Amino acid sequence: MKKWMIEKPDRALSSDISRKCSLSALSADVLTSRGIVTSEQAAAFFGMFGKRDELGLYDPYDIADLRRAADIISEAAETGEKICIYGDYDCDGIMSTAALYNYLSETGADVSYFINERKDGYGLNADNIRKLHEQGVQLIITVDNGISAVEEAALCAELGIRLVITDHHTPPPELPQAEAVVDPHICCDENRAPFRSLCGCGVVMKLIAAMEFGESSIPVEMMSDLAAVATIGDIMPLEDENRVIVRHGMHYLEITGNVGMRALIEALSTSADGKKRKFEVNSRNIAFMIVPRINASGRMGSAMDAAELFTTEDEERAAELAAELCSLNEKRRSAENAIMNEAGALMAEKRDVFGAAPVLVISGKGWHKGVIGITAAKICEKTGKPVFMISVDEEGNGTGSARAPEGYSVYDALYSCRELLTRFGGHKGAGGFSLKEENIEAFREKLCREAEGLYFEPTITAVKQLAPNELTVEAVETMRRELEPFGEANPEPVFLVPNARITGVQPLSEGKYTKVTVDFGGNIITFPMFDTPVRDFPYNEGEIINIMGIPDINEFREKKSVTLRVCDMRRCGVNQQKLLNAEREYNKFRGGAAPDPKLIPIMLPKREDYAAVYRAIPEDRAVSEDYIYNKFSGSYNLCLLHIILDAFEETELISRDCAAGTIKRKKVENGRKADFTAAPTIKRLTM
Repeated sequence: MKKWMIEKPDRALSSDISRKCSLSALSADVLTSRGIVTSEQAAAFFGMFGKRDELGLYDPYDIADLRRAADIISEAAETGEKICIYGDYDCDGIMSTAALYNYLSETGADVSYFINERKDGYGLNADNIRKLHEQGVQLIITVDNGISAVEEAALCAELGIRLVITDHHTPPPELPQAEAVVDPHICCDENRAPFRSLCGCGVVMKLIAAMEFGESSIPVEMMSDLAAVATIGDIMPLEDENRVIVRHGMHYLEITGNVGMRALIEALSTSADGKKRKFEVNSRNIAFMIVPRINASGRMGSAMDAAELFTTEDEERAAELAAELCSLNEKRRSAENAIMNEAGALMAEKRDVFGAAPVLVISGKGWHKGVIGITAAKICEKTGKPVFMISVDEEGNGTGSARAPEGYSVYDALYSCRELLTRFGGHKGAGGFSLKEENIEAFREKLCREAEGLYFEPTITAVKQLAPNELTVEAVETMRRELEPFGEANPEPVFLVPNARITGVQPLSEGKYTKVTVDFGGNIITFPMFDTPVRDFPYNEGEIINIMGIPDINEFREKKSVTLRVCDMRRCGVNQQKLLNAEREYNKFRGGAAPDPKLIPIMLPKREDYAAVYRAIPEDRAVSEDYIYNKFSGSYNLCLLHIILDAFEETELISRDCAAGTIKRKKVENGRKADFTAAPTIKRLTM
């Protein structure tokens, strides 16, 4: 279960920010709950602080070496040097490549672009540099990569290729030797950039402004749509200058002149049956609809095709490429589901190992390397544990991707295992690595040994508890307009909606989903449960529930109403601390600790407990374990429920998909009765 935390914004501070920054009360509460407690801090967050131009952007020349880079590229374009833009295969790299290519093409430069295939690895590649040399390339400009390419930069010099590096990743101690090295994070006296958390495409926007003699209106008009997608796609903090860039970009996405972007939005606006629907430009739709399709090219196909989409002027070709990106995204989903299924089967087969492990190391043969990071993130979300997914090829080489909850550093964990790895990199929440197959078990053992005793408690934090008069169409619409764009460092705010009475539970899409209606102090609010059929919704009409949710606006037939995107819900009156204590006791027990003798009586199920829980498991389908916990919340403690389900699995009454967090009844021979006393979990409790 997830721990609920409810903030209580300081009313005096909120009122002060609301008055001085002309914000609604709800928006001011969001800011103060996040530690933005002065009008000066609010102004900086919104990109209204510091020396800026009329569009709200800082002077591009504040970034070290940017003027020199702009001069070198402008001169090369004027003299007809053969230029190649060298990008990366993720969304930011593709957008950066397309933006700079489109600009230089319009200036008449002899320019091309190149992006590695995923098998070539990240950044400048020696073999590909040699190929570009054979093609007569005289100047390479890196975008979204290059800051660590010391050896590759030396190769460029050896071959007589001029090199300009533009990047936004953390620089290593030794910088590559190039004609110009542009990175907002470089520490030197010349770097005066007041905001440094730009994505690669944001750096390109600054570069183009510098080539336009410091004028930012041209890059804003020409490429801010691509920069907005890149900023959101690369999970950059949506504060300060990034907010300004993304807000400009969202405006230009509505009227984009980029043929490929128009084609992709058109594809997203057309359903499978050919019906048209308006694509609403907001940060959520960019993050969950546009970005995955661009990334799918690098994961499942060739990023060069995505780059062509955003550089072509041929509308017919753009439509073909947009359709291809959508198709690749479907293939990505299929590959992801296949890996999830295999991972779930592995975890169920070795539940004793995986259930007790503080860190999950899951490996499989031939898993698609482009999607193991996504599956790692999903399993991390389901289990609350750090997850290291490894795909092993036919030669026994393992490629891994890791994701972790708050409180665990992936980079530190990988660094501690560096003698077992052939390469690694990352940060606190995520990382990538490679190793030999024969080292996987030692890798798993070391990670688990070093994390022994750690317990990760998934948490949902609400801005505040809402009153009914705060959850109106006007209040929600104003808050979303003021705080958009949402994303990293500015997530969509979650609120607690307390004491909501369920007044309706109806099927949607032929029963696949559920529409729930609640009465919240006289406000009638309807929201969908997209992953929950009506028969799996654990609450009944008339019940009073608390909801953790993100308020949004639903518009149907020109009528607006408040809706919620539900993060979690519970019956009113449930004692959270008791639930959390029970969950912790179970996790300690599952991890091998002896149970507290005083707690054994409430951990040990009675026959009627087994019967009640078994009856609650549907006969005809898999359901989430949360479905069972919600059914019995308030009557059984979580530790007891976990133990009952473990006993069911050990006596083969149910099967489990541990990756998906679901359970399903097994067929039981007529007359067979389960002997729960023989279940290993129950034996441990009765020894």
